Amino acid sequence: GTLSYGGSYVVQVPDAPAYHGFKASRLFRIDGAEHSVDLPIRRRTAAVNVLLRTDVPVGHWAAGLPFPSPFRLVVRHKGLGIAVQDYVHKEKPSASEWKLALHQDELFVGETYAIQLEGAEGVATLEPVTHSFIVSIPAAGAAAAAEFGLGRALEIPLLVRRATRPVTVRLVNPFPLTHWAACLPIPNGVPVSLLHRGGAPAAGGTAVAGREVVRGVAYDGAVRVPAADLFVGETYEVAIPETALNDAAHAPVFIKDTAMTPSGPSGECVVDVGVVRAARPVDLYLLGDNRRRQAEAARREVLKFLEDHDVFFPGAAEQVTNESRLGVAQAWSINHPDEAKRKANWATIEGIAKILRRYPDIPCEVLGTTTAAKAAPAKLADYFGLERERDVRDIMERLARSRAEACQEALVERGVPLDQLSVRAEPLTGETSKVDFVPLFAVEGAGDEAGGLPGGMPFRL
Repeated sequence: GTLSYGGSYVVQVPDAPAYHGFKASRLFRIDGAEHSVDLPIRRRTAAVNVLLRTDVPVGHWAAGLPFPSPFRLVVRHKGLGIAVQDYVHKEKPSASEWKLALHQDELFVGETYAIQLEGAEGVATLEPVTHSFIVSIPAAGAAAAAEFGLGRALEIPLLVRRATRPVTVRLVNPFPLTHWAACLPIPNGVPVSLLHRGGAPAAGGTAVAGREVVRGVAYDGAVRVPAADLFVGETYEVAIPETALNDAAHAPVFIKDTAMTPSGPSGECVVDVGVVRAARPVDLYLLGDNRRRQAEAARREVLKFLEDHDVFFPGAAEQVTNESRLGVAQAWSINHPDEAKRKANWATIEGIAKILRRYPDIPCEVLGTTTAAKAAPAKLADYFGLERERDVRDIMERLARSRAEACQEALVERGVPLDQLSVRAEPLTGETSKVDFVPLFAVEGAGDEAGGLPGGMPFRL
């Protein structure tokens, strides 16, 4: 009703955000017959960037790691289920974020698409994630569409979770089967740490190589370390410190997405670390009855005396230590801030010195011990320049030794020869923190005049 008979017309479609405008290339006239006009409308596409980030929070040690690779990104049309773009990225990114520009030709304005991100090349470095989005422009109208078409891109943030796997560390006896000690079990309570040994940090990130990320304690020869912070595709080092029961040991471990076991693939990595039982030299002295009787008598007297006497030290975190002019060093000073305890300390030292002066040929070990602790007091750690949790054994060993040395110096002041005394420290024993005095049965270089047997005496061990 709006087209007049005999009139000539041109068909055109104006520009719109979802498609490009079109004007017919020829006229047509209304002459009574039915006309059909085909218009080749071209859909408008938009630039889309996918911004990939891991979900590691700022401040976490792994926030500076490069984005995990390899990965595969597939873009599907949501309604048709057809994959329109498929990327496989193999090169390891240098940044913790990764910006990927999608091909614009197949991303039509107004259509809904789904992004699927997963590992590639048989390596699951990240947990699969799917995200849907609608291709749109900021505002309707030809001007906005033109601006968008000139390069203004739609950005799709995609938060990605790094894939993790648990690790089982097995402590194995490295002795050959022919060695007599091959059947000895691995001691319980061996501390195990995992340190990150990955490559260079991401651009602008903080170096993380060598950072302890998790720790555990092995019992029955093994410890299962939980998956948190053990990222697939990263290299770690199993570090076992030296203890009273074992020597230090190290072994690298690369976290794979799967590990092969006799029963098939497993999602857990297993690493074997050879742990050598700690060995110590032993000096044997063959003593006559006179020396042994003296040592036993000295030990009985010391034990009897210590039933009613002790050496008191304030804790490194106690208020009296913080208020002392000595500062942290008050924690190993014989001169306790409390007058009664200070007098009791010197009475103990004088009593022990009196006993040892009666037995000049009997050596005495001054033994400092501390209680078990997962972390050292913060001020004590700062004093020694160490980390309170990672270095707790070293810190508490220094505290125990400092207290034993303070008692040794006090005994020397009371007339005990320095060469009659030795100092030893045993941190984290689980008992109370204290200093013990232990008369020994042997002395270095003891001769016949001290009760030793004559040379050439045969013996069997």
